[in-house]
Amino acid sequence: MGKTASSEDLKAALANYSGALELKAASSKTSNDLVALDAWFRGDLRERIQTVGYLTKEDIVKLMKWKLARGKFRPTLMSLVSSNDSKDVEAITKEALQLGTAAPSKVMNKLCELKGVGPATASAILSTYAFEDVPFLSDEASLAMGLGTPKYTAKYFEQFREAMQRRLQAEEGWKTMETLEMACWAWVVLGSQPAQSTSTVESSSTKRSAPADNGESALKAGKRPRHGSKKQ
Repeated sequence: MGKTASSEDLKAALANYSGALELKAASSKTSNDLVALDAWFRGDLRERIQTVGYLTKEDIVKLMKWKLARGKFRPTLMSLVSSNDSKDVEAITKEALQLGTAAPSKVMNKLCELKGVGPATASAILSTYAFEDVPFLSDEASLAMGLGTPKYTAKYFEQFREAMQRRLQAEEGWKTMETLEMACWAWVVLGSQPAQSTSTVESSSTKRSAPADNGESALKAGKRPRHGSKKQ
């Protein structure tokens, strides 16, 4: 576990979030669309998902582009997400979001029925729908909270969410989970602490699977995964 970002650290980083986006966008070809993708994620996508209550296949593919541009690029995830059937994406995301945010683990279990979607991606979907209460499980936010490298499981997400909630309640100035996560991400990207590559990634499948709640494998759907695939 590394250094925990102070309130002052995070507020300074949040004030320069746009600068962090530009820095990340300039860091690699896979991130060069990040500024536009981030604006879409927090603007058009949020407005539409809160209006219609589901994501389209185009939405979830673009959301994955945002996630990978903002973090570590993993091409396997993009190919898996792109292989989902359009009707499945709309039906599963609609059913998941109708569950509400009182029990995020249930929502995540449902979302993780989609190919290439694990707890981290599911948290991104849920966070754009309920940005005040649900944080995106980014590597950077986990590091800034002093939790170290994240585990991509539903159980870990609950631990992460609780840590973020405690911070939100203990410090003045944070309006939403979203702004706190943005501050954490910017703090790491701007160089206060280098982001670490993830050594623990959840298993995935080209078939549908659900995340584990016991902190071990993310596969509980009873369908055998293709060896070597990953999802987050």
